[in-house]
Amino acid sequence: MKEFKRGEIYYINFPYTFDVNYPKGKNKFVVILQEGAIFKEYDAVTVLLITSDEESKDFETNVTIEAGLTKLNKESYIICAQPYTILKSLFDQSGVWCAGILPNYKLDEVDECLYIGLCMGIQNEVEDEGEASNMTDIKLWETATPYYNAEYSQPEPTLTPYLLPKPIPHGCVIVCPGGGYAGRAPHEGEPIAKMLNAGGFSAFVLNYRFAPYKDPVMLTDVKRAVKLVRYNAAKWNIDPEKIGVLGFSAGGHLAMTAIEHFDYGCENGDENAEKVGDEIDKVSSRPNAGILCYAVISFIDPTTHQGTLHNLLGENPAEDMKIKYSGELNVREDSPPVFLWHTAEDGPVPVANSLNMALALQRENIPFELHIFPYGVHGLGLSPNDAHVAQWAPLLVNWLKLNGF
Repeated sequence: MKEFKRGEIYYINFPYTFDVNYPKGKNKFVVILQEGAIFKEYDAVTVLLITSDEESKDFETNVTIEAGLTKLNKESYIICAQPYTILKSLFDQSGVWCAGILPNYKLDEVDECLYIGLCMGIQNEVEDEGEASNMTDIKLWETATPYYNAEYSQPEPTLTPYLLPKPIPHGCVIVCPGGGYAGRAPHEGEPIAKMLNAGGFSAFVLNYRFAPYKDPVMLTDVKRAVKLVRYNAAKWNIDPEKIGVLGFSAGGHLAMTAIEHFDYGCENGDENAEKVGDEIDKVSSRPNAGILCYAVISFIDPTTHQGTLHNLLGENPAEDMKIKYSGELNVREDSPPVFLWHTAEDGPVPVANSLNMALALQRENIPFELHIFPYGVHGLGLSPNDAHVAQWAPLLVNWLKLNGF
């Protein structure tokens, strides 16, 4: 029995037969896909549960629903349990509202509303793939971790894996939580990895080092993470050419450095590659995608975030180092495609960071997708309390699929 709860997100693999438990009298279970969406398994969808007293006698408390896909028009699909009569006061004259998400001002006209995939929180439903494996943290270096200082009371850097048991090699994303290089925000770590699992991708959370560590420690950690995943791609059933790096805020800065300051590995003749310490160092650290979420991109005033700048480079950083770590000034012609999102209201990290980065990517003809949401504070993560901003997650899933992940 699957009991859907209001205010939670579910990613469901259709076609799918499931039992729905809801109070007697709630007689419509309707799933509306996002407008213009192409129907694929694990797509995020919105579910509306609507009451109509005149038809309540046709339903019991527990109703087994066999989801069927019916095409309404070229832009909209609907999945429903039974022949239905949608409340026409909420929808267009044909009885079908095709925009995909019920407007906020209409919510008071609906007795129950379950948002699935576009709003509030996350719950994984990876039915066919199975749950992500619960492996222990993986050290980036088995021995002789570079720059390690026991006096800083931080563990050695690791990857926390969230590997899907897929039968074929598939894409994965390395997640870098934010925290101003002074820590790592939990809500930007595991919940993001689980959202990516729900979308059909394996994931890793990078437990990188932070202050009092300084540059180049953080960059060294993220480059090693990419190399480690690529080196073990066959073992973990990962496509070695589908490794993305995602980061929030200062973690977004770290992800940005990964897509600009990578090397192709000594075995590929890259003279800028790190000194070889083991076989892992020989492979490329170039990510195949960058995902920058309300990221600190620039270290140039007035756009930068001072805390992130000083925690990475110190209180009085040299001008050339500020330039080196300003993403909008260092896009390479071989940088990978990039997905960016930000809110226009972000105070600590101005939206100009993402806007200027997008312009820099355009100048170098690097493919990118940019989403600016008008409202929302800094540090939203999955944005469980703002359905509009929460759209970034399914948008990202679709973008990753578009790029072959």
